[in-house]
Amino acid sequence: MSLTRVRERSLAVVQPRYSGSSVSSRRKSLLIAGASTAAFVLLVFCFVLASRHSFGSNSDDATLVLQGQSMSSGHLTLPGWDLSYDSFWTVDVLFYAVGVRILGVTPLLLNLVPAIIAALLVVVAILVTRQGKGDRGFVAGAIVIVALLALPGPALAYFLLQGGWHAATTLWCLLIFAGVSKSSGRWQLVGATALVAAGLLGDLLTLTLVVAPLLLAGAVAARRERSWRACSRHLVAAIGGGVLALVVRGLALVVGTFAIGSRSILATGTQLHSNLTAIPRQLAGLFGVTGFVGGTATTSLALRIAHGLLFALVLAAVGMAFIHIARSLFSRRRLQVEATEWSNLDDLLAIAFVCDLVAYTLFSTFTYVDFARYLLPGLVFISVLAARMTGRIVRRGILVNRVGLAVLGVVVLAACATDFLANSMGPQAHQEARALSAFLLSKNLHAGVGDYWSSSIVTVDSDDAVAIRPVDLSPASGTLTRYTLQSAASWYAGTTFQFFVYDTANVWHNVTAPAAEKTFGPPSQIYDVGTYRVLVYSSGIHVAP
Repeated sequence: MSLTRVRERSLAVVQPRYSGSSVSSRRKSLLIAGASTAAFVLLVFCFVLASRHSFGSNSDDATLVLQGQSMSSGHLTLPGWDLSYDSFWTVDVLFYAVGVRILGVTPLLLNLVPAIIAALLVVVAILVTRQGKGDRGFVAGAIVIVALLALPGPALAYFLLQGGWHAATTLWCLLIFAGVSKSSGRWQLVGATALVAAGLLGDLLTLTLVVAPLLLAGAVAARRERSWRACSRHLVAAIGGGVLALVVRGLALVVGTFAIGSRSILATGTQLHSNLTAIPRQLAGLFGVTGFVGGTATTSLALRIAHGLLFALVLAAVGMAFIHIARSLFSRRRLQVEATEWSNLDDLLAIAFVCDLVAYTLFSTFTYVDFARYLLPGLVFISVLAARMTGRIVRRGILVNRVGLAVLGVVVLAACATDFLANSMGPQAHQEARALSAFLLSKNLHAGVGDYWSSSIVTVDSDDAVAIRPVDLSPASGTLTRYTLQSAASWYAGTTFQFFVYDTANVWHNVTAPAAEKTFGPPSQIYDVGTYRVLVYSSGIHVAP
């Protein structure tokens, strides 16, 4: 054989590696990756603007930043802290720790971190909407997620874009449900189990949002398949995650970690009834149908109709999910593997939604609008259910007139975008603590104590240049002591404070000037800054850790 022919055959073998289709596929992948990254960055940017417009931040948000500061400094288990049952130690605080490590303590984190968490939640919701390879209905389902979650109305934006209001916990939930619902995949199950443990360690709501749904949906899967093996992944994630959480908590206690303060977390009998009857109104408000939740911005009738269509789609999806559960329990036909996977995920989402309603009813201890945050996870779950149902409708061609469906989708999407731009974007919400931090800096006052709502928010707003630590009124002595629910002992140990501050327009726990004078004596100077009153002690004051 001639040398020329050998070369020709060699080139013929090598050529397919560099075929035009391969290069085109790579370019397409790069284009998709670039477009996806740009879309994510744009979504985060819009969410930051909406977050700044929706609320002015408070000390609850700022405490998460300070927890992140502690973790980023190497105190990974938050030793010396006293926190509530929803410490968010292994949930939201992880994001804040990374943010503080990169940017330092800055008020930007109050909006940026919730925006990133919300954007990740939207991305994961879109991804779990996909049902198998080559899903022709995926785009339709993704559009539903964009309309419901990426373009939130004013009420939903208020709850979705605040730190520590269970958005990160909901993100963990979706990842857990996606990992468990797979018919196989060892690492997905390992990851789901680890996230169950992380959720339990950081947010007590994980018990109702994850553990209970896993056990109930596992029982449904076992009954459907007539085999206990069908619920093995559910049990491994629920039980394994619980055991892992106990082990990690035990080890953390050995090396030193935060304490959990005792407080009432269950609603009274009368409050239970009020919570239960408020669920339809609160859900309608969060979906933008009624146009308000506890006084947030209203929208026009036309926009509420568009939100109403989406709400109807969501309710239909919930109904279909439970009908499918009921039918599958009594069916004698064994489902195919693909059908089993999407059924398992739908079951988890539907059952978790009901469990979330139970959590809202049990844990909302007051008739207060902010407790509607407990409904945020359930709203996300049923939004994903609606998107998955829409995708199946389009894929199976149940609706013949796809053009009409597409037009309706574009109209609804445009309405949601209009509502988002009109009501969730705009000037930054007023924050009175900003004037206080500027005043304190001008007076060279860098360390003080105050009521809870006047403390940590000033610390973060001033880039940690003014550190105000929360104090509470002791019922026994009537004097001010360390507030042992959202604080660290290191803040008080060996610290000489220069002043005491409280908000005269929003008195909290009777932490006022008379209590300060009884505890620390008469001040050397008193200043009024807006509604805040500042008592300065030239000789310094101390609070026991």
